[in-house]
Amino acid sequence: MVMDTPSPRAAASAAYGAAPEAIQPADDFGSPGSGPAGGAGEVFQSLALACFGIYAIAVLLGVLPVRLMQAEWQIRFGQALIGQAPLALLGLGFAHLAAYLDPDAPRLQARLLALRSWSVAVAVAFLLLVPLQLQAFWSTVRQDFNGFDQQRQQLDERHRQLSQAVRSVTTPQELALTLERLQGPRLTPAARVLPLARLQQELLRSVDAVHSGMGRRIRAEVDQLIASRVRAAAGLVLSAMALGLCFAACAQRRYSPLSLLQEWLALVMAAGALLPSRRRDRRFVDNDYLEALCAQDLADQPAFELGSEQGIQPVPSGDCGGSAGNSPTAFRPEVLEAP
Repeated sequence: MVMDTPSPRAAASAAYGAAPEAIQPADDFGSPGSGPAGGAGEVFQSLALACFGIYAIAVLLGVLPVRLMQAEWQIRFGQALIGQAPLALLGLGFAHLAAYLDPDAPRLQARLLALRSWSVAVAVAFLLLVPLQLQAFWSTVRQDFNGFDQQRQQLDERHRQLSQAVRSVTTPQELALTLERLQGPRLTPAARVLPLARLQQELLRSVDAVHSGMGRRIRAEVDQLIASRVRAAAGLVLSAMALGLCFAACAQRRYSPLSLLQEWLALVMAAGALLPSRRRDRRFVDNDYLEALCAQDLADQPAFELGSEQGIQPVPSGDCGGSAGNSPTAFRPEVLEAP
């Protein structure tokens, strides 16, 4: 006797107390009725949201504490926005990929349209970072130069005090006390026994050398600091412009069939077409000039001229400066009978 073996579907339905037709097979992503493309779209949409969240947290941690009126904080704010911006671009790319993989999902399409609308403001904001970073850079450069001037003034003032103190003393003991009061160099026992004139000369030479060396070191530090600030500002400005154009390529205004970057390019091309062209072919200039002369000559000539005994003969028309035989459009009856 042969017994029928139930199928796995029938066994599962019997175990759960349901009819076999009530249990539908699920796809690989575990959602009934959705294909692999739809599940991949949800995955990429989740990755996009994760990228946006990480970008927001990184920017928030980079700008705290907030100091709106300080140039250093403005530069730090630009660095935080621009340095982590590839995360936002990656999230925007994931959102486009999710909508492409699942074009029948209205939620993904609506979210993509919202992101593209928000990208318009983001693109403009990145371009507005350019003047903000330049203004902050100039403020920091002025602060650096002001600090250099203050250090230079302090160095010059100390050099003046030491030089005046060395020249005004009359004995080595008084010179030692004056240098100790001004926190200057200490005199060694061997220097105390030297003649005062020689000691003053040696001290003045040493003070001048220290003053020159300190001035060069301060100037080198300021130059190095300015050069580093210039490199950082150039990198931030160029990065902000590039990111603004990238977000503009992904941005799209509501009810507009073009992206924001395409609209900007169309405006640039339209503005270029309105500008008068400075270049003109030389041949057209010469042709216009010759046509004007030809029209003036034809207006001054009579329509008919009196011939010899052959009668009235018309004046040749056509090419200016040429004969009637050479003109293809000339009116050439040889003789008109006189009435």
